Amino acid sequence: MASLEETNSLKFDTYKKVPRIFIGSRTHKQIAQLVSELKFNTRYRPRVTVLGSRDHLCIHPKVSKSNTKADDCTKLLDENKCSFGTKTHAILTHPSLKTTNRVWDIEDMVQLGKKVKGCPYYAARKLYEGAEVIFAPYNYIIDPVIRKVLDINLKNSIIILDEAHNIEDASRSAGSFEIDEDSLQALLKEFGLVIKFGGQKEAHKQIELILEQLYILMLSDEIKYVIKDYEQQACHWAGQEMIQKLSRVNITTNTFTSIILPAFKIVSNHADMIRKELENKTVNHIDYEEPGEDDSEVKIHRIKCLSVNSLNILQGLITILGFIFDPEHNYSKDYQMVFLKTMAGRSNTSKKRKNNGKTSVPDSPWTHKLAFWCLNPAILFNNMIEDTHSVILTSGTLSPLNTFAAELGTSFPGELEANHVIKPSQVWISAIPQGPTGVSLKGVYNNIGSLQYQDEVGATLCGLVETVPYGVLCFMPSYKVLDLMLNRWSLTGTLDRLKQKKLIFSEPRGSDKKEFEAVLNSYYGKINSIQTGSNENEQDGALMFAVFRGKVSEGIDFSDNYCRAVVTLGIPFPSFKSLETNLKREYNNRIKSESNNSQNVLSGNDWYTAQAYRAINQALGRCIRHKNDWGAIVLIDERFRNQETLDKLSKWVKKGFRSQANFPIAINSLKEFVDRQLENTRQNRSPHA
Repeated sequence: MASLEETNSLKFDTYKKVPRIFIGSRTHKQIAQLVSELKFNTRYRPRVTVLGSRDHLCIHPKVSKSNTKADDCTKLLDENKCSFGTKTHAILTHPSLKTTNRVWDIEDMVQLGKKVKGCPYYAARKLYEGAEVIFAPYNYIIDPVIRKVLDINLKNSIIILDEAHNIEDASRSAGSFEIDEDSLQALLKEFGLVIKFGGQKEAHKQIELILEQLYILMLSDEIKYVIKDYEQQACHWAGQEMIQKLSRVNITTNTFTSIILPAFKIVSNHADMIRKELENKTVNHIDYEEPGEDDSEVKIHRIKCLSVNSLNILQGLITILGFIFDPEHNYSKDYQMVFLKTMAGRSNTSKKRKNNGKTSVPDSPWTHKLAFWCLNPAILFNNMIEDTHSVILTSGTLSPLNTFAAELGTSFPGELEANHVIKPSQVWISAIPQGPTGVSLKGVYNNIGSLQYQDEVGATLCGLVETVPYGVLCFMPSYKVLDLMLNRWSLTGTLDRLKQKKLIFSEPRGSDKKEFEAVLNSYYGKINSIQTGSNENEQDGALMFAVFRGKVSEGIDFSDNYCRAVVTLGIPFPSFKSLETNLKREYNNRIKSESNNSQNVLSGNDWYTAQAYRAINQALGRCIRHKNDWGAIVLIDERFRNQETLDKLSKWVKKGFRSQANFPIAINSLKEFVDRQLENTRQNRSPHA
């Protein structure tokens, strides 16, 4: 691996004859698995780096525990007070990096950083400049804002996206922008400070004026909210209506091209110049300053340019406006400009607004938000692949492939839907159309609220967990349905019956990673105690309740006894009350109509349906994680007796599906399967086998 001087010169141009390979996956855990495959199962030893977030690479004792790592890191760098940042060179010049046959993952970089007291985050970014293979979360590759921030150049590169079934949603998300009134007000305040203390005042004033006008429009009584619920109201425009609305705040094709975009480039370059000076200090070993009592000079220095967070927000807005006003494409029809207002918390009946000195707005019980929703994922996907050498998308749940290609607006010359690595005898797949008492199990909205349906689902689940040992995952359509079922079962005794056989866990709401990992580790721990014989009660495993599209449904290892059965309830169609979902359906219907009902365009209903079955297929993939694994897949819903419904599942699921005449026959068949697998496992472990 290169020395510091060599690393500084390792620009991409040095290797332009050989395409660089970007490998993306959804989570850092999935990336770690990919790096492990390269490290242990291949002889290929390229120059590698892993671009990760500070959540996984920061080793600063305080910042690494912060909920605002990016801002805290930037603050310490700005103040030249991070000893790890200023010793990044210690990683880059370490002898172990010169080992030619070593593939480095995040954990390796973190351990080395702790050893030499250098920053793994900035070391990984510096190593990127000379890397041949770059691993990264795939929003780093898809999102043009993140690519700009990290200076990622995809030209002539090979892109491999694993777990690519999420690429549609990720592309639409990357092409969208949202900001609430508090964030916009904070952004305006920061602009005011930069204009007062920093440079490039005229460019900052031009952007500030546009933001002020958006802020006033957001809170204006002139906005007529046409969609009204008790706690939320909304209005939206697309195409020419959106263009006219933007013109009212002086955002037009002309002003964007001649004023807004040039001003943004000046503002961005100004911030980059100041920030690069600081980052260069981290790589070039500038001694850091101990925190002092008087930070007044530091504060003045920090507001010479926009903060990283503010610049990213602004970059997001400018990027979306760039798509809307793209002179070569009519993308305005693919966007919805949305104003949302949500009732403020009950403890705050009237939202107090600060006066920024230039605009005065009344207090209000509502919290306002401005959004630009991208309804066409092809915009961002084609923006990403425009200059690449080739793109490879992989996933166990890309099917149905035709809907996938239609949404991304591109053709895939090479397509492969492979068989599973296991033998048919290693998996039991069936649907449960009726429960033990013969009640029909159809998980539609009208039935889910029925006590009879809830009780029959509970009795069915009891029969399943009493038949399958060790770990069982049960996926529900939503947290609301999960709460509904658990509350009912706690009253009827069903929950107590489940607890007799399994320790029960529920996937936690929200994005708290530590809470989720604690639940997951407890689940693993219960299974481990059963395997080692240290279990102190009659339970034979654990039952994890989860939701489709949640954290449990993707990227988590539930191999072997951690998951001997996946149980799904219903078909998880997106919420029909969601404004964004309904706008997307209307958009697809309009585009299909305009295309004279072309087969290459999805109708709104086709898109809506594809979303549901892709979520099911992803959840089913939690079972059977390697060629020697075994498990059961149980679909609790009568609709899977219909061939048209069954055809929407993954190839390997359809191939192994077997219909069962009724619940007792299904349970007997499942028991025979489980007993056979357990006996096979015992024989394989026997020294005389």
